[in-house]
Formats: sequence, C-alpha cells, structure tokens
Amino acid sequence: MHMSKTQYMMTDNIEYVQVRMTHYVSLLVGIACAIGCWMTVIDNTFNTGTFLILLGEMLLCVYVYSNQNKSGFVGKEILVISLVTLFWVILTLNEEAIWMYIGIPIMFIIVILRFRKSWRYVLPMVLIVFWLDISTQRSYDSGQFFAILIAMGILIWKTMDTLYTALHWVDVTQKQANDLLGETIKSRGELLLNNQALETTNQVLLRTQKELELANKHAEEARRLKEQFAANISHELRTPLNLILGFTEIMHLTPNVYGTFEFPAMLRRDIYQIYRNSRHLLEMIDDILDLSRFDLSSFSLQMEPTPISELIQDSAELIRGLFKAGTVEFETHIDPDLPVVSVDRTRIRQVIINLLTNAHRFTTGGYVRLSAHFNNDEILVSVEDTGKGISESNLKRIFEEFYQVDYSFSRNYEGTGLGLALSRKFVESHGGTLQVRSELGLGSTFTFTLPVHFTEVMPISVGPNRHQHTIIVVDPGSAVTDLLQKHLKEFHLIHCANASKLNGMIDQFHPIAIIENIVPSASPTIGVNMNRSIPVIRCSIADSWWVKEQLQVMDLLSRPVTSIDISRLLADLPEADHILVVDDDRGFVQLVERMLQSSGNQCNLSRAYTVNRAWELIHERRPDLILLDANLSTAEGMDLLKRIKTADDLKHIPVVMITASGYVEELFADYPSQLTLHQRQAFPMTHILNYVYALTRTVTVNTTSK
Repeated sequence: MHMSKTQYMMTDNIEYVQVRMTHYVSLLVGIACAIGCWMTVIDNTFNTGTFLILLGEMLLCVYVYSNQNKSGFVGKEILVISLVTLFWVILTLNEEAIWMYIGIPIMFIIVILRFRKSWRYVLPMVLIVFWLDISTQRSYDSGQFFAILIAMGILIWKTMDTLYTALHWVDVTQKQANDLLGETIKSRGELLLNNQALETTNQVLLRTQKELELANKHAEEARRLKEQFAANISHELRTPLNLILGFTEIMHLTPNVYGTFEFPAMLRRDIYQIYRNSRHLLEMIDDILDLSRFDLSSFSLQMEPTPISELIQDSAELIRGLFKAGTVEFETHIDPDLPVVSVDRTRIRQVIINLLTNAHRFTTGGYVRLSAHFNNDEILVSVEDTGKGISESNLKRIFEEFYQVDYSFSRNYEGTGLGLALSRKFVESHGGTLQVRSELGLGSTFTFTLPVHFTEVMPISVGPNRHQHTIIVVDPGSAVTDLLQKHLKEFHLIHCANASKLNGMIDQFHPIAIIENIVPSASPTIGVNMNRSIPVIRCSIADSWWVKEQLQVMDLLSRPVTSIDISRLLADLPEADHILVVDDDRGFVQLVERMLQSSGNQCNLSRAYTVNRAWELIHERRPDLILLDANLSTAEGMDLLKRIKTADDLKHIPVVMITASGYVEELFADYPSQLTLHQRQAFPMTHILNYVYALTRTVTVNTTSK
C-alpha cells in the first residue's frame, strides 16, 4: 500500500523528502548503471568484472525503487553502501584515472541521502583513492581530485543544510498549526455550550431584576445611615488615638526626649504593647473609614502562606495584658502542629482580637479560653467565656452591622457594633464560617473555621499581570489611583502626577485608556488637544490637592499626625524657626512639641487654643509655619485661614491644615461633579450605544434606590 504525499507531510516532512530522494536517486543510478553496462559491452576492451558490478548495482537499484515504501531506512542504507562498494570495485578493476571521478557524483548522492552522517561513507572513498595513489598501483592526480571533491562537498553540504533547516521549520510550523486548529475546534464547541448556558442565565436574571431594584432601594437607605454613623465615629476615634499613638511612638523610639534617665525594662515593654496595639487599632479605624465609603464586599485581601499556630498565639499575646489586673483567667489551648494556611494575616488577627476583646468586656469572673485545633480539612478556632451570655433574641441580630446587645448600654460598655459584623465578613471571605453558642447567665462560645485548601479568594497582585490591560490615571496626588485600583482589579493602574509626562508614559506603557481627575468646573488639561486615539475618561473624585488649591494651603495632614509628617514638613521648610500651632486640643499641641523635640529640631513653638489668641500671636511675632486645626468649633479655623490669606502681609505664611478623614468629601459635597468620555477619533455606533446603556442603567438604579 503506497502512502500519499499528504500522509507523509502530516507525519514527518523530512522523512518524506528522504524517502522520495531515495526513490529518485535509485532510479537515476539504475539508469546510469544500465548505460554503463551497455557501453562496456560495445567497447572493444570488454571488462567482465566491470560489467557484472554495474549489472548488480542496477538490479539493486531496481529493488530499492520497487520497494521504497517497505524498505525505508534499510533501502537507503543499502543504496549508499552499494555505491561506495561500486566505487571501490570499479577503481580496483580499472586502472584508468577517469574512473576516479565517478566518486564525485557518488559523493553527491551520499550527502543527499545521509547528510550529517555522510562523512562515514565519503571518508572510505577518499582513503581508497589515497591508498591506490601511494601504493604505486595507479598514477592518479589525487590533488586535483581532492580539491574538486572538497569544493563540491562543501557546496552540496550547505545546500542540503539549508534545505533540511527549511523542512524542519515547515514541519514544526505545521504541527503547531494542527494543534491550534484542534484547540480552536474544541474552544468553539465550548463556546456554543457557554452561549446556551448564558441564554438560560439571562432569562433568570431578567426575572430577578425587578426584585433586585426593590431591594436596592432599601439597601441604599441603610448604606446612607451606615456611612453617616461610621464617618462620625471614625473621626471621634482618630482624635484621641492620635495622642496615644503619637506619645507612645515618641516614648518607644526616642525616650531621650524626656531626660537622661533610662526607662525600666518592664515599662519599655508596656509602652511597646500600647504602641503596638494602637497601630492595630488605627488599622481597624481605617477599615471603618473604608466601610463608610464602600460595601464590605470591596475589602481586598492580602493572602499569604501563614503558620496559623504562630498567628493565633501572637494575637493572644496582644490581648493577654487585658487579663492581668482582673479576676478573669485567660487560657490558651492551641495545637502547635496546625498546618500552614493561605490567609490575610491582618484580617484573621483582627477577628481573634475582636472575639477576645468582647469576651473580656462581658466577663466579670471565671475564664476566657482560646483554643484552636485541626478537624476534617478545617482549622477550628474557638473563644469560650463564662460571662453573662446572650439572650436568644439578641443572638438573631448579633452579627448585624452597628447592632449592640441591650446590656452593653446598661454597663456603659464602649463599642461600635461593627466588630462581629466585620469578623463574620472576614471569615466568610476566607471560605469559613463564624457561629455562636450562648446561654444567658452561663457564657458564650464563638467558633470560626478556616478551610485549609481554600483557593477561591483571589490574592492581591503585587505587580501587573501580563494579561492585564494598563490604564494611566492623571492626578497630582496618588490617593485617587489607589482608590480606583481597589475597584478595577482586572486592570493595572499607573499614576501620572504631571500631565506633561503623559506622552512619554503612553509610549512606555501603551494604555487602553486614560483617567483624568479634575476639580469640578475646571478645564481639562488633556484629551481635547491630545494627538492620540486613546479614550480619555474625565471625572471628579475628591482629593486633598483640591483643598490645597482651593484654600491655598501648603499641605493637608489627616489625623493621626506622626513624627514623620512633622519631619517632612520641616524638611520642606529648612529655614523655619518659629512654628505656631492652633488647636483647641491641648494634648495635640503637647504632642507636636514632643515630636519636634524627638526630631532634634530647635524651632520655637507658640501655642494658641483659640482663634483670637492665634491672631494676636501672629501679629506679635510672625511665624514661619502655622499648623491649623480645620475642625475648630463653629468653623473658626476656616475664618482664621481666610483672614490670613486676605492680609497682604500674612498671605505668604505657609499654612498646614490638620483635618479629620472625610473632610475633603464634606468640603466638596455641594460642588457639581462630572463624568465624560473623550476620544480623538469617532466612536463606533455600537460603542456609543453600549456606553449610553451602561450610564442610563446606573442612573436608573441610583434614582430608584433613593
């Protein structure tokens, strides 16, 4: 059965070419041998040996030609070996030098058929000629023969090398094309199945759309109340925390500010614990601030492999100090051989601290026990207490945001009602559950689980994924870029602080779009005159640099203010010798003074707790820098700023505003906002319709939910 050319090329192009070359070479050699036999017969000097060897070679070529698809490699080897033998026998039987040159076409054939292994057969031919030349049996001009042989050998070698390289490339390319064709066929089948599933899903979504719109209306009202409460309580928490964190940071890092004496080791450890817990409290307050702006579902998790036993033990040590002075025993039963689990360490630590803090808060005697063990591919962490317990009616609502059990008010317990709600959300985002068992008067047990092999939560990526599209955000500050990156996780956002550098960044990163954040009613700085066919999205997201331009202040510092913030301000004003702090919180003024002392700065500090006193001090001795609290009662802080900026002799004094988080949003809440999309080239009609549809859907949902 003969194989077709297509079959050969589908399996191996190189093998096919070699088989075909063997086929044609055997035919040509057979014809040449037949002609040689005929010329030997008609020659007057008939040589029987030559005739017989030519006849045998011809018959061998006929065999190889007739059985090319069966003989394969064997036929090729037989043909090459027979040609070398033919060359040797002819030179042995004939003394004429002309027979020596028959080796050149034989070398051609050998290189064509055996290529990289041809030297094994050409070398014996060269040795035969060399041996006959030096053995005095022949008088050959071997130098000329070898020169021709080498020149022609190099030529045919290069030619065949190029041919085989091209054939190999064709073979590899064809195999890749076949693989891609198979994947395409498979993907097409999967796509058809997915389309059918999507059509079914779309019908279900249409049926539930009206129900969702009604639910959104109630959810929007709840969200508004949550935002207002969270923003207010976050501000109230940050103000005293700024003092705690600031003073403990100075005592921990630069205790020499308080004199030359040395703090006792026990006191240093206690100060460090206060400082460490204050930092953790600040992280939780930042979560509350995020909660006031976004849904809990938008919290991002930083997943990393974690020895869970060490994490639980470390969290317990943070809380252990609460139990030292009381009558409640704190016990830990943590399995030291718990496996390594991929979790967000900050979130899980916060869950454990929340549960332990609640247990300590509501337990007046007995014990609080923290235990952790491994069970059925899950890690079970429990906090058990012997406190008052929780009534059945409160158990139903204890995990609601901002909900507090009744007796907490009667005992004047502090709390926001967010701890358990946040804890359940954090645990569920890891694929686990948080449950409670409680009996009034006997105590409570909170238990949460962490799956060992949970992989559904996508970790935050440190760097851009090679499949992510890039978007450049043009904004003087980086806060908006960070905010957008939290919600546009499928894109890689790059911050551009100066629009003049935009063209260079476009050439470097090749973005699919540009986002420009501009002050409401301000003129755009890019887009209209940009010679690029890249969509430009202009929006108005409140940022601190808006306040700097609006109020003409040097900088804005949000509480808590740290020593690093003060040092940075002084680095920008190396000539500053006199600083005026205007704040009605005497503790904050004292904190700034300690921060200046810890930094080694010798600036003179003036204090003003009222606007009138500040105005007097400004005229008595003009300061080089003013730290002004923007939240002074009855908006007096803003009035003082206006008086300074309208006075010709005072308007050049650098002013730094001390604000609470959310101040920027409140200041620009009544300003008009905008969202526009611009592109140098015309948008396709389908794109315009999609954009209009998306915007109208968003507007409709927001309108119906109000």
